[in-house]
Amino acid sequence: MPPPPRRIDSHVHIWHPPSSTNFPPAPDRPPPPTSPAGTPADLAAVLPSGGVSGAVIIQPINYGFDHTAIAAAVASPPPGVTLAGVALAATPGGPAAAAAAVRDAITAAAGGPPLVGVRLNPALLPAGETLAGPTAAAVVATAGTLGVPVNIFCRPPDGDGLAALVAGHPTVGLWVDHWGFCRPVGGEGAWEALLRLGAASPQLGLKLSASFRVSNVGNPYGDLAGWASQAVGVFGSNRLMWGSDWPYVEEAGGYAAAWAAADVVLEGVADDDRWRILGGTAAAVYGL
Repeated sequence: MPPPPRRIDSHVHIWHPPSSTNFPPAPDRPPPPTSPAGTPADLAAVLPSGGVSGAVIIQPINYGFDHTAIAAAVASPPPGVTLAGVALAATPGGPAAAAAAVRDAITAAAGGPPLVGVRLNPALLPAGETLAGPTAAAVVATAGTLGVPVNIFCRPPDGDGLAALVAGHPTVGLWVDHWGFCRPVGGEGAWEALLRLGAASPQLGLKLSASFRVSNVGNPYGDLAGWASQAVGVFGSNRLMWGSDWPYVEEAGGYAAAWAAADVVLEGVADDDRWRILGGTAAAVYGL
């Protein structure tokens, strides 16, 4: 089968050594790992091994809500590669502060190129709040007014909050990370709930990313093939994206293997759908 017209990785991170003076880690967050390496140069070096010519850089937790490092990477892509950046929603201060931070990141008020999406992590919400609370709602509503998608780090226990968030914002594109952290063995109920929510919510998308985090059998993740076909049937390929979760995937078989695994996971998916999942959907959603 010929390769897709263009492969785009919907979920990567970048980081610099903890000793970096240009891009120091946030003082209240863990420093970036020293291994695996995750600089923009390392990303540029590894993309060709997966046949990838575009990537979406998700803000890593290590820099907190300072997006300088990913903005700099987006501004200087490798030759022949296009990059987009997704901000981490600064939610600890509550709804008003979170909304203002989203506006600043997306409109480049803090300097540098604008970012094209927001990531919402329930663990960073104010104490006692869930995805159903006012701060998450403020992030999503603000993203909606700015016309950018929201990526959601959503585990099975967050499912009720996700459903409330989806119901409250029917016109905002919401993208669940990493297969919703549902595992083929032990996560069947959560997966079925996610499929039901996807069937009822045309604005909800799913990232088939970080397969190494959810597969029970490891690369090439053959246990996810049936779920991928189910996801295509429920969401449609225009609401699905493939992603590696680089650099973390380097400790789970490597980047090239993560992309080669797509042939196994998407074996039962039609060519046109496969091409959208491997690049076309991300290109449309993130303007790549």
